[in-house]
Amino acid sequence: INAEYGDQSYETRHLMSAVTASGAKKARKDTVKLTNKRKDPAALAKLEEGDVALKAGDFALAKACFEAATELARNSTVEKVQKIKQPKAPKPDGPEAAPAEAEQPQCVLRDPKENLVAKPPSKGVDITYAENTAATLAAHLNATDGKYRTRFPPEPNGHLHIGHAKAMNFNFGQAKLAGGDCILRFDDTNPTAEKQEYIDSILDSVSWLGHKPSNVTYSSDYFDTLYDLAVDLIRNGKAYVCHQTPEEIGASRALCKKAQELRKADPNADLPEGAGSPYRERLPEENLKLFEEMKMGVWDEGTAFLRMKGNLGSDNPNMWDLAAYRIMFAAHPHSGDKWCILSLIHISEPTRLLSISYAVFCLKKKKKKQKKTIPD
Repeated sequence: INAEYGDQSYETRHLMSAVTASGAKKARKDTVKLTNKRKDPAALAKLEEGDVALKAGDFALAKACFEAATELARNSTVEKVQKIKQPKAPKPDGPEAAPAEAEQPQCVLRDPKENLVAKPPSKGVDITYAENTAATLAAHLNATDGKYRTRFPPEPNGHLHIGHAKAMNFNFGQAKLAGGDCILRFDDTNPTAEKQEYIDSILDSVSWLGHKPSNVTYSSDYFDTLYDLAVDLIRNGKAYVCHQTPEEIGASRALCKKAQELRKADPNADLPEGAGSPYRERLPEENLKLFEEMKMGVWDEGTAFLRMKGNLGSDNPNMWDLAAYRIMFAAHPHSGDKWCILSLIHISEPTRLLSISYAVFCLKKKKKKQKKTIPD
């Protein structure tokens, strides 16, 4: 070990020079573990010699010293150092400390009497675009006797999962804490995916978790009312029957997106030609006739649908003339075959018709993918 490199062969010098710092340090780590248990003087001296070589950058010599120290400690007759166990602290003579009191659930919803703003400003959104008039709020409070009213609105297209249990607990729990009530409302607007089996399963799950809804309703209970509201929109020029294909709609929306980018440089930039549907300016009378034909089953699925007139110049894509009604020839698990035109879920929320005080929605962490404009 202590021989000069000049007295060693070329092969030995080559192998020793190839030792890295990490290799030497690993050997030292193993040595220290063993010498802490057997404090052999010769092993400790060799360990110190290796430390000097390591500090000097002679990693090959350092590793050789550490390995020699390890061997000396392993074969040493010095007694092992016994680890002294620290005695455990004695338990207090008195009674065990009481566990911390669990945090009690609280109602986080504001008083319904304060709901003049239908949707208050949220993080990053300073504009309050939905407000209740004093008359509207008074009518709501009269319908609910001033109580808190929430709703749990599952779609009966499958069995409930843990996420539903969380939403269920919040809506039923908040209503109970406030002395109000919670309505179980089925969002049954897609008969091709919904079954009576799922309706029954959801009813069982709600009961099994200990919740008792004040009422059980279905979006399909309001199909007649929703149809009348759609007709009013058409009469007032706020909705129209469209025949665009999904590809054509995608091209139109791409132009709306292009206009959105142009407005960053010029706020007064016009919409490109083709951004709107070619059927957008139909007269209300013609749209009423076509909508009635849709209801009577004259048109095939996917060949006609009702769109609400929004604002194509808005920076919010949800304002770009969303679909409101589509044709579906499928038996409905709750309303049967009465309707072959069905409203889409985003306009089938009868919150106001049910006098709901609070409609709580789940915030998604990831951006939701764009759905097809004309759902199946």
